[in-house]
Amino acid sequence: STKDPPKMMKKKDKEEKAPKKDDKSQAKALRKLQVFFDKNAQLSKRFKALVSYIERATNEDLTKFFAENCHLIFTVFYETFGAYEVNCKKGKWTAKEVQDMLTVMENILIYLQETIKKRWQIRSFGNFLEKILARENKSTFRQTGFKQLLLFLQTLETHDDPLTELVPSAVDLQPFITSNSTILKYQTLSAPDKTLVLAPSQSANNPETFMKNSLGLFCILLEHMTNRPECFTFWWNLFKAKLITAFYPDISKQLGILDDETGFKPLCPPLIQAEIIRELENWMKKKEIYHILWGSDENVQIMLEIFRQSCLLPITSDATIKKAIEIYQNIFFVDKPIPEVQPKLVYYRKFFLEKIAHVFETDTPNTKEGFENHKNLALHCIQLYRTIFLDSYDSLENETRETLMYTLLHITTTLLKESTNNKTLVEAMAPTILDTILFIWIRTKTRKEELWKALQDGISGLFHSNEPVVQTKAKIIQLTLVIKEIIYPVKEKKAKVVKVAPTGEGQEASTTPPPKKAEAISKCPDTLPPLEVITKDPLIHALNWTVDEIKFIWYQMLLIFNKVNEIANPVIHAEAISCMTGVINILQRSEDELPYNELMDESRPQSLSLINIFGAWLFECCAIQLSTHIKGKADAYGTLCRLICRHHLNPLPIKLLSQFYAIIHLGLVNSSNTEISWAILQNSGNIFNLALPGANILIPYFIEEIRKVLKTGDTPSTSVRMKAITILSSLICYPEHFEGVTIPVQDHSINGPKEIKMLDLKKNIQDILKDTLKVDPVSEHKVMCMWALCVFLFQELHHTASKAIVSDVIQTVLSYCGHNDLLIIRAALDVLSSLSLTRERICLIDEKNELAELIILHLCGNIQKYIKESSLSKGQNKDSVIADHFYCVLDWLLSYQNTYVFDNEKIAKNVFEAIEVGLFGTLIPHPPSESAAKENKKDKKDKKENKRASIRDLDKNPNREDSAFFEHLRQNPMHNSPAISEAADVTLMHLSNFLQNFPCKEGVDVHSSLILEVDDNLEESGATTYYVYNDAIIISVVQVPHFTGGTAARIITRDPTGKYAWDTLLTYDHPNSEPIPPPCSLYRDSNIPEDYVPPPDPELVKLPVYNRAAPQLPRYLPEYNCSMIDQLDEVLQYLSDASPDCLSETGQRLNLPVPTLKEYVEKVTSTQKALLIQASEDQKVVDHKKATRPPKEYWMLKPPKPPVPLSPYHYCRLILHHLGYLAFEQRHLFTELENSQRFHRSLAQLDKTFGREMLKIGVLYVKEGQDEQNVLLSNDMKSPLYREFVRGLGWTIEIEKHRGYLGGLDPKLTTGTHTHYYANSMIEIVFHDVTDMPTNPNDIQQIHKKRHVGNDIVHIIYSEHARDYNPQTITSQFNDAHIIVYPLPNGLFRIQVYRKENVQMFGPLLHGMAINKKLLSVLVRQTAINANRYVRYNTEGYNRPYPNRRRALDEIFKRFKVTKSYEDVMTEIIQPSPKALPES
Repeated sequence: STKDPPKMMKKKDKEEKAPKKDDKSQAKALRKLQVFFDKNAQLSKRFKALVSYIERATNEDLTKFFAENCHLIFTVFYETFGAYEVNCKKGKWTAKEVQDMLTVMENILIYLQETIKKRWQIRSFGNFLEKILARENKSTFRQTGFKQLLLFLQTLETHDDPLTELVPSAVDLQPFITSNSTILKYQTLSAPDKTLVLAPSQSANNPETFMKNSLGLFCILLEHMTNRPECFTFWWNLFKAKLITAFYPDISKQLGILDDETGFKPLCPPLIQAEIIRELENWMKKKEIYHILWGSDENVQIMLEIFRQSCLLPITSDATIKKAIEIYQNIFFVDKPIPEVQPKLVYYRKFFLEKIAHVFETDTPNTKEGFENHKNLALHCIQLYRTIFLDSYDSLENETRETLMYTLLHITTTLLKESTNNKTLVEAMAPTILDTILFIWIRTKTRKEELWKALQDGISGLFHSNEPVVQTKAKIIQLTLVIKEIIYPVKEKKAKVVKVAPTGEGQEASTTPPPKKAEAISKCPDTLPPLEVITKDPLIHALNWTVDEIKFIWYQMLLIFNKVNEIANPVIHAEAISCMTGVINILQRSEDELPYNELMDESRPQSLSLINIFGAWLFECCAIQLSTHIKGKADAYGTLCRLICRHHLNPLPIKLLSQFYAIIHLGLVNSSNTEISWAILQNSGNIFNLALPGANILIPYFIEEIRKVLKTGDTPSTSVRMKAITILSSLICYPEHFEGVTIPVQDHSINGPKEIKMLDLKKNIQDILKDTLKVDPVSEHKVMCMWALCVFLFQELHHTASKAIVSDVIQTVLSYCGHNDLLIIRAALDVLSSLSLTRERICLIDEKNELAELIILHLCGNIQKYIKESSLSKGQNKDSVIADHFYCVLDWLLSYQNTYVFDNEKIAKNVFEAIEVGLFGTLIPHPPSESAAKENKKDKKDKKENKRASIRDLDKNPNREDSAFFEHLRQNPMHNSPAISEAADVTLMHLSNFLQNFPCKEGVDVHSSLILEVDDNLEESGATTYYVYNDAIIISVVQVPHFTGGTAARIITRDPTGKYAWDTLLTYDHPNSEPIPPPCSLYRDSNIPEDYVPPPDPELVKLPVYNRAAPQLPRYLPEYNCSMIDQLDEVLQYLSDASPDCLSETGQRLNLPVPTLKEYVEKVTSTQKALLIQASEDQKVVDHKKATRPPKEYWMLKPPKPPVPLSPYHYCRLILHHLGYLAFEQRHLFTELENSQRFHRSLAQLDKTFGREMLKIGVLYVKEGQDEQNVLLSNDMKSPLYREFVRGLGWTIEIEKHRGYLGGLDPKLTTGTHTHYYANSMIEIVFHDVTDMPTNPNDIQQIHKKRHVGNDIVHIIYSEHARDYNPQTITSQFNDAHIIVYPLPNGLFRIQVYRKENVQMFGPLLHGMAINKKLLSVLVRQTAINANRYVRYNTEGYNRPYPNRRRALDEIFKRFKVTKSYEDVMTEIIQPSPKALPES
């Protein structure tokens, strides 16, 4: 718009602003006035005098002057005007004269208003104003003249005078015409010719100048109307009659104020509209004016039309549109609208909301600036809708709300329709407008089905683009978060407040908890990644939801996706399905995190049935036949599998499971895209370990698909292959467990018959595991396969085992002991070590011990190979690999119980060569012996071989230099590896102490002797002497009384494995012992006559019966001959009564023989016959000998009496001599130790050092409905299945009497009376069973239980709960691994394995396995042992017990070894000096 023109002053304004005249000026004015009154003076002088007087006179004088001389003034003015017109025709014009005429005209209008009202000289004045307003005049004169016209018309106060036509003619709307359809009734004021122009303008004909001048006059009119509110009615009516009809012809015709086709069509010119809107803002600030504007229906319709056309303006007028919207918003949407608006406020609001929609339908300019303007304007309108809804929601009427909602929906569907041409704007606007409309629908919380149906149809109709799906998904997710808070509220744990001391004066102590390091969380393959952190929408979450409201609104929003599977675009379809997946993930995770007692609380809102809500959509999506919708289908398959393949509080309906199996079969068999089958595998890892009814029908199809997935090893993702191996591992026990089950096969892709026996799948599982082990590039997958094969072998060996299968698997595992990956080697060796537990069962199928020999020889070969060569790749820990080989060999050697392993020369040779290489770094060669040289001379063709020296040869031919050489190699082996030397030493020492010699008669808990040198010591026996042999063993000898009445020599040795003691007695005869029976054979000719009748059984001796109660322990009674009593039978009877849990499932008593199996009846019968025949024959021989043998006294030699010892150390010296320690050749190996108090303190400390690895493992029992720490720790009862499971982990021990490792349990019985214990020569395990510990009713947290369980590295959890166990239930920093067992209805047990990230994968049990009852306890125990070792061995600063004891021994040797000559040593032994014995 043009610059505002100067305003005309009213008379009072002129009075206020007129300066005070001094006397001199007034005198001059009076002199000029005399010229004016002089009729003879020239007209020009008279006019100038008039002007001069006006400029100098006061208002009071001018008022009197104009009243008294009005006619004369008019005459001079008008004649001057006429004279000026004559001069103009001659081409003479002056701006000063025109300005003077305008000045006189202005004063006439001011001071002669009453006279003009009487229509005095109006034609003459009109003529002057018309000519001054001609468009050819200068704009300044025109504007001044237009102001005088407005003042002139206002004075006349009439609308009918023809002079009113000057207003529209002067404004002249011709420059705004842009369409041929626009016709204006008012003509432009223009001079007939150039000679009649009063003040010609050079640029008058310029279009831009013309439009600018017209707009300027229009602005003067509007401003004049605003500044005179008392006359606004006159001017508004004139404005309506002369201009509104031109600006808004359509509404004018409707209102009857226009009866022709003139006016601007279709819209008012934007510049004019902008000025109207600008001035409308001022009008609405003045009460007198807005009452007029909204006081009549006619005016209201005009006001509404102004707004309507404002919303239809082009985007170039965006500022006008914004201003119009703002003005009308302040009219309709305020707390107290003006009274005139109130009656129809609802209608006005609806009109306002509907017309804003035009903004979105306007075409967007093709310029960047135009696009930004349109986008910003549209965003402004959307924000306006949102603001109105938020700020005025409570005050809005339902009708207004619905109007707003429908309007927004119309805007949305119109703007985002597929055929829109304004796609760029749509892309920019879509997020905001969709967010707004969805929020408004949510905000209303309406339950009106028509509204929701309209929204659902409208938004779903926009799914040709992605943004509606994205925005709908975002809102549904926000509502899901609200549902999570209301239906699945999780109580936040209160942080402990720790007071921190103030840091300075005047500072208060802080209560902020200290920063806590992030603890590692145990995870399993099923552990889902944390959900994406979603920022809560505060507007949605602040709506004070009730349960019914949120569930209804949430579900109605979900129904927007009701036709999700009809979306044609695969990308958009996948995005829509991902919305459902995201919602399911949030709610499923929320339900799992909610404590069980809160979940089952009837007072809380009922949980949502996700499968009922989403199942139909997911099943329908999985059945889509389109090959393009693969991603959405895969997502649906994965989500469906996660929904079904998990623990459910209530069993799933068979109909639902059947439908699920059918759709899974469809995905595995008929899908041509592997992405779907991969999604199934990745999300159904638990399908076979949950005992889902009927799931077995899918086993062949899963196995076939797993075979395809694992065939190459690198096609699918790592997670898919891991889940495939997990599923396959869960099937290992199925073939034998469901041995008689057949599975129908309905697909041609499964090779073989139409029915598959479950037992036939065993070979498939084995082959897939072996093939995967070869081709899979991921080390962890190879480890999983090896552990799965390990469990496979356990299962095979506990059923009808095949030597070929067992041998094949063992050879496969052995081949990976030479792999270049440390993780794989360690797993292979641990698998072999675990298999050593099955040694007895392997012997049943391998009588020649070929498999054990194969394992031992292969491992020994690897040891020598790795030590001699550097065959491992760089970066691998060769030392630890070789050490693990030694420990694995040791496990297998110690597994020989019934046969002496070293009877096999091949094994003995390889084992001791491996030990020798481990100790010294090489085999020790020496020149061939004389016999070997002779043999070589006889056969020259044979190659000369160097024989190696052995320790045995060295002992036979001792040489000091050789001893020094071996000692040097022992201290500095050629491989320079302490770990290898230690492992070899451990192997040698354990073989020496425990091979076929463990456990001792005292029980497995007594690994080291508890006897001390001071026990049973004779006072006259002299001092105890301590020696060190070969810098490896401490030997002490002491004389003690023997129970036979003699004196024994007690030998006590201490080595890195422990302490051992023997009592030795010097004997010459065994007069009281029974004669050793001659050797006899049970061998007999197998051709026993069929008619052979065994002799009748001898008459049974009636054994006396103990007079005791059933649970009473059998006791010795002097009146009975113990040889006549079956003591074993008595003990078994007692155990049957006292410990019924020891009975078999049939309840048969322990002293009754077990019925012979059918397959062994024939063999047993044959053996019995042979034994009876043998017994008969033996009895005949015995009878014959008795009859013919002379009396014993006749032929028996009487032994000499033992000599009386002359030395108190006599028997000690004899045993040392008999053992060879006192030989002169042993003088350098057998050394005395200092027998001092310091030495005894060190010895006592050594005896406290464990010789075995000590493990403590927590065992927790979870009953149905338990998932909180306090509840679990309060359990003190066992179910029958759990009792049987725990009993299989180890032996029940009495804590008070137990002499072995207790794992912190209190012998004073504060932690219970019994616990479970397991041990072998390498380890001791105490199981901290929570149910065995007393429950303190006054302690909710059961601290005394958690003190033990919370500090255990490994937890074994037996859960009968319907939900999965949370490894964070027991809060502790030490629980690094969890092995969880769930009993299943089908008789199997599901396994879950959790471990922290820093713990490598362990076995034999893998996560997801389903194990039978026979294997459960053994495999769980072995898995816990391996887990404990993996954690400990990776813990910085941890050392095994053996090196600890070795270091303690070395320290003793270094500090207390005494250097003496051989003669002094012998003198000390023969006649020892008295020394103080150590304190008891």
